[in-house]
Amino acid sequence: MKFADLNSLHQKFFSTLQSGERSKSDWWARERLGLLKRHGFLISKRATFTGVGYYLATDLAHTALSNMRSFRTFVRPLTEIDVRTFEHDRRIVEARLALERLGRAVNWAPERRLKSELALNMGLPRQYQPDAIYWNKLQEPMAFELEVSVKGKDRYADKIRKYVDVIRC
Repeated sequence: MKFADLNSLHQKFFSTLQSGERSKSDWWARERLGLLKRHGFLISKRATFTGVGYYLATDLAHTALSNMRSFRTFVRPLTEIDVRTFEHDRRIVEARLALERLGRAVNWAPERRLKSELALNMGLPRQYQPDAIYWNKLQEPMAFELEVSVKGKDRYADKIRKYVDVIRC
């Protein structure tokens, strides 16, 4: 995720307690995020047009993850939230969380990771790369594309045609 707010992080990482019960508040999430922020693993940015605070990983978090999981590469963290793509990115986080909560998505690979890892981007030119790839309940790879603005039917058809070509190869 490029960024996430408290509610999204609570839902993703803290909504189920060790006992298996559902969390009744975001208190523990708030505590943990505060601790990660104090130790330099997270920064928070307030989106002035929403008034909501969002968390972003830091270079320290990137280094720690890279050292803990050397078998995997991690994309460099962002230092700012891009207002031009904010709504699109925020909705992708919401869609991901909903799909994962319903058990319909696992192993989510977001756009930035797809663009950085040749093996994941399936050789697609940048304009055809989806917003994410995940695996469904049947362990089939799924391309996820979210459009927040209306585009011409020919652009949708072109993207779908390109995805079908990749699947058939």
